[in-house]
Amino acid sequence: METIENENGVTYVRCSGCKCLRNEKDEFEIYEVTRRKTCIICKDNREKLKCEHGKYKPTCKECGGGFICIHNRRNSVCFECGGSGLCTHNKQKSQCQGIRRRSNLHS
Repeated sequence: METIENENGVTYVRCSGCKCLRNEKDEFEIYEVTRRKTCIICKDNREKLKCEHGKYKPTCKECGGGFICIHNRRNSVCFECGGSGLCTHNKQKSQCQGIRRRSNLHS
């Protein structure tokens, strides 16, 4: 975390969320002993993305979020919908050994 102190002795810290310099004492939330890496404004923005169930709105199955298909799965990994995260072997691309071998040959 980048820290800058001005001539008046005020310490500013760069927020990892919005990348702005914020006043360390006033604009960062204290979590137990340490300060958070994101400012209060970024935290408030994240809270707006949560639904009534406390989950990220697009991925909430109860709300029928935009990332959920008709089979009640994530669009990208649904076998029946042919999700974009699946390889030609009907496995998740990140777990497919065939995809890994081919990408290693091209590196």
